[in-house]
Parts: sequence; structure tokens; C-alpha cells
Amino acid sequence: MRKLAYEMSFYRSQAAEIERQNAMVRQLIEENNATTKALESLPEITKDAMFSIGSGVFIKGRATDEKRVLVEIGSRIIAEKTAEAAKALLAEKRKELTKAAEELSASFAAVGKRMEELEARASALQK
Repeated sequence: MRKLAYEMSFYRSQAAEIERQNAMVRQLIEENNATTKALESLPEITKDAMFSIGSGVFIKGRATDEKRVLVEIGSRIIAEKTAEAAKALLAEKRKELTKAAEELSASFAAVGKRMEELEARASALQK
């Protein structure tokens, strides 16, 4: 019975970690979608706009070139890309994030199934 309790504890912590990772991936997908919408609205910015500089801090500014943007391409390396190329990169990242979310959901389901099996074994042992 102790072994089952230990195993159940292990799977509970694993399920909690999977949920945490899944929430983080969902947040990244939402951020990706918001960035894509912002890129699509760049041509409409003709007056001063507010631009985030991080941690909830914004500055007023004007987009001087709505066709070119700076994009982090990995390892904190930034490259100048067209807005269309940036949207394509975001679409690729969104595909990867969606796949990761699906894999996490499958892992969560597998852990849940294993926990149900353990509960059934524990219940049978108590009888």
C-alpha cells in the first residue's frame, strides 16, 4: 500500500508539472497571437502609438518603417526582417507551440490514466 501511495504522489507531482508547462505554452501561444495581430496593424499606425518596452512599461513613439521589424531569431540575436517574414516566423513558432501543447496534453492524459489504475489497485487492496 505504501508503494502505491508513493507512486501516486509521484504521478500527482508529475501531473502538476505538466499542467504548469502547459499553462506556460498556452501563454506563449497567446503572446504569439497578439504579436501577429500587432504586426498586421502596423500599416494603420500613422500617429503616435504606445510601444511596450517590458515589465508593463510603455513609451510613445511612431513607427517610421511599418514594412521592416526587428525579430529575435534565437539566442538573443536580433535580425531585421520584413513584417511578412516576421509573421511567417511567428506562424512556425505557433505550430511548434501547438505541437508541444498537444504532447503535454497526451502526457497529462497518460499520467491521469496511470493514476486511475493505481487508485483501482489501492481500492482492491483495501477490500
